[in-house]
Amino acid sequence: MSRLFRAELLRLASGRMLPALLVVAAFLNALAIVGNAGPLVDGVHAGQTTLAATSHDLLRLGFGALLFATLYGAMIITSEYRHGSIARSVFNAGAPERLMVSKALGALVGGIAFGIAGAASAFGAAAIVLTVHGESLVLDRESVLILVGVFAVSALAAPWGMLIGWIVRSQTGALGGIMAWTLLAESAILALAPSVARFLPGGAESSIYRDFATADTLLCPWGFVLFAGWIALAAVAATVVTRRRDLT
Repeated sequence: MSRLFRAELLRLASGRMLPALLVVAAFLNALAIVGNAGPLVDGVHAGQTTLAATSHDLLRLGFGALLFATLYGAMIITSEYRHGSIARSVFNAGAPERLMVSKALGALVGGIAFGIAGAASAFGAAAIVLTVHGESLVLDRESVLILVGVFAVSALAAPWGMLIGWIVRSQTGALGGIMAWTLLAESAILALAPSVARFLPGGAESSIYRDFATADTLLCPWGFVLFAGWIALAAVAATVVTRRRDLT
């Protein structure tokens, strides 16, 4: 297993995909914070909200990194199917499960990088933009918990995406499905049935980075438990379909 994991780390370090996605994720996080800061600060000046609440709202926007972490995880495995190298990788690993575990660990390392990028870009952009507006970022206990949540959910999103890619196999299908589900389907379910949406993967992720905008959001510890359950379910599904379908 250590040999397989080292191979995944070497693949991660030598590729250009990870650093490119990290830069895009950090840039879009910063752009979202800059775009939302003005109205939020206006609310502070008008007495409609507090600077602490505004700081929390801006820091939560670091969650954007989790989408790119999920896409990155999916690309780790779907690229092998696209290039036709998956059968050789499974043969070298000795069993599909061994390769799956090593890929998941490699994805987790990449996810940690996205977690750092998400939390760092959120903190840096929020601090700078509030300073430009004549205010200071409030770094209280809730702010720290939000940043930890952004880091954790981004780190976990990468192996989650890897397992989705393992199930779907097609890179176009996996990436398109992840984006459609994350950006459209879950948002629609949240608007129509928030009590259902909180149990979906996105609902679990929201509770981890402490987005308690609706009363239906789960408490943070339960978000971790629920997301871990979704990852475990995806792992079982990936194992079953891999054993039932041909690798070519």
